[in-house]
Amino acid sequence: MIEQDLDTLRSGTKMRTIYHASTRYHQPTRDYVATLARAGGQYRTLDEPYTRLIVMDRRVAVIPIADDMSLAAFIYDPAVVNYLVEEVFERCWSRALEFEGDRTVPQQVVSRLRRTIIEQMLEGTNHRVIARRLGISERTLARHIAEMRDDYKVDSLFQLGYVLGRQAQEHAD
Repeated sequence: MIEQDLDTLRSGTKMRTIYHASTRYHQPTRDYVATLARAGGQYRTLDEPYTRLIVMDRRVAVIPIADDMSLAAFIYDPAVVNYLVEEVFERCWSRALEFEGDRTVPQQVVSRLRRTIIEQMLEGTNHRVIARRLGISERTLARHIAEMRDDYKVDSLFQLGYVLGRQAQEHAD
């Protein structure tokens, strides 16, 4: 697949892709992005939910029509394709952060991800569900929680929850 994508870029085709921010922690994706970015591909990550969308030559758009993304619809109507490009993709692209496959994850990405983890924990969401919603492994989630425990200088998940809950209450008052 990577060779096919490299051939596509070498032919002069413009390729812009938005990934979920969690892909910054996935080594195979980082390697793929680094290779294609050197060949002219442009990549960004977004830490909010968005709908998968593929647009080819601004003439056809492909969108999922099933929750599990097992089915897709091909859109050929120029007005609808234009809407999907300008109002959906370009808006997401403008909010997304550049990604060239580098190992370092920008602090902005880490902060947003951790804020979402904290919100989910305070709502009582279990770790498996949090990880799935964020598109990260449970191991990566556990690492973030461990780092937050270090940041807040607490020893247990219970203590972390208590500190975070108090902070949330203080901000609400």
